Amino acid sequence: MFGLDPITALEKAADYNPNRTFREFLYGYTTVLKTGGDAQAYVNSKLKEIMDARGAKTRRTADMIGTLAEAYVTVTAVLGISLFTLYQIQAIVSHNESGLTSILLFAFVLIPIISGVFLWLLDGLGTKQPYLDMRPYKVFGVFAPIGAALYFVPIPVPMFLHASVALSVTVLVPAAMAIRYGRERAGLESKLPDFIRDVAESRKIGLSPETAIEELGLKGYGRLSKPVERMGSQLSWG
Repeated sequence: MFGLDPITALEKAADYNPNRTFREFLYGYTTVLKTGGDAQAYVNSKLKEIMDARGAKTRRTADMIGTLAEAYVTVTAVLGISLFTLYQIQAIVSHNESGLTSILLFAFVLIPIISGVFLWLLDGLGTKQPYLDMRPYKVFGVFAPIGAALYFVPIPVPMFLHASVALSVTVLVPAAMAIRYGRERAGLESKLPDFIRDVAESRKIGLSPETAIEELGLKGYGRLSKPVERMGSQLSWG
C-alpha cells in the first residue's frame, strides 16, 4: 500500500513496536534476510530463547507466590490465633468483654484488608492475559453495595453468620457469571484452531478468505458457530 519492500516495512514496524522482545526479533530477522542467513534457524533459536525466558519467569513467579502464601498464613492464621489467645486471657483477667470487641475488629476488619492487599500483590505478580473480560466485575459492582448494606442491617444472628451471608450475597452471582463466561471463552478458544485450519484448506482449493468464511458459517463449531455465522453474514452484506 505504501510502496515499501518487505524488509523496510518490517524495520519500520520494529521502530514503532512497544514490545522490546518483539522489536529485537524483527531487527534480527531483517538483519538475517539482508545478510542471506538461515532465517528458519534464526526463528527457531529465538523461539527457544523466548520460551526459556518465559519458563524462568514462571518459576520466579511461582516462588514469589509461595513466599506470599506463607506470609499470608503467618499474618492471618498464626497472628489470629495468638491475638485470640491474648484477648481471651485479657477478658478472663479483667472480667470484661473488651477483648471480644478486639477479636471481632481483627476478624471482620483487619483480615479483609490484609487479604485485599495480598490479592493485589498476587495480581501484580501473575501473568496477564491480553484480553480482560470485565462483565463479572460489572456484576460484582452491582452486588457489592447490596452485600455491604446487608452487612450493616441489624439481623438477630451471630456476627460470623451475618458476615458470611453478606459476603455470599456479594460474590455468589458474580462467581457464577465468571464461571459461565470462562466456559464460553474456553469453548471459543478450543474451536478456533479448527476454524483457522478449515479457512486454510478452503484457500488451498481456490476460495477467497471472504467466501471461505461465508461457506464455513454453515458448519458447526460449537460456541464459535454464532461468531462465524455473524462474520459470514457481515461479509455477504459487504
